[in-house]
Amino acid sequence: MRIVGIILFLLIVHFCKAQNFHLNESERFAYQVKQLDELIERFNGEDHTLIKEYIGKINPNAVVDRTVLIKTLFDAQKPDWNLPEVKTFIDYVNDANQPVFLNFDDDAWYAEAKCAVVYKGKRENVQLVLKVQKEQNNGLKWVLVSAKSNFLSNSATKNDFLIPSPQNNKSSINPISHATEFMNLDLALYDTKNISNYIARDCTSADLLVFFQELNNKNLVFEQVNSVIYHFLQINGWGFTVQKFKRPIKNSGWLVSKLTRMDEGEKQRYLASVLNISR
Repeated sequence: MRIVGIILFLLIVHFCKAQNFHLNESERFAYQVKQLDELIERFNGEDHTLIKEYIGKINPNAVVDRTVLIKTLFDAQKPDWNLPEVKTFIDYVNDANQPVFLNFDDDAWYAEAKCAVVYKGKRENVQLVLKVQKEQNNGLKWVLVSAKSNFLSNSATKNDFLIPSPQNNKSSINPISHATEFMNLDLALYDTKNISNYIARDCTSADLLVFFQELNNKNLVFEQVNSVIYHFLQINGWGFTVQKFKRPIKNSGWLVSKLTRMDEGEKQRYLASVLNISR
């Protein structure tokens, strides 16, 4: 009987632990920013966000306003936040009379894809920068804006690459490619007959053209996207960076890792130095 009692006790403990784990995992899942679209929804204070629904179920009296939602988007483990500045930023975007929202269609935000390539037999890293572009039919697609790497800047290749007219005007980088962290970017890069479909209309990046020229000459082999960082420059006077944090806590997923005050001149310098985009 004593052995049976011990077994029952162990089963009860195991069951309770499993219940607690399930509850903790549900809470973590609700708080985690799993997709970039979810970050934009929370930032804009939309009612149908998962975290708002979850808190409403477990605590119907809790106030989950836009300020609370935006606070959940900051990397809480970053030790050197300027908290008064963060508060100023949140107050600014959440102003009762003139609130500021993020807009997916706006082209003033950028995806920086950090990629692995092989250039002339040597492994290299390159940063490919993309943005959302609206077409004449109001459709959206991701397009390449710039490339950045030492081997591109130092390349002796003469930049005389002529981009051919596309054979298929419908080929493009899907507007929801960010949901898969641009894992199929190689399909666009090797679609040599339709390269112009994948380059931004206002592209001024000489290094991006060198990148395509070396790819076309088979000196460059694209391997994969290793990670993606997002740069949001849509908000007047501010810029912030978003990256993915993989950790088993509530404060995880796509979070704001850097917030900077930026006037228009500083934004242009940021584009030039960090993203290799000239205007």
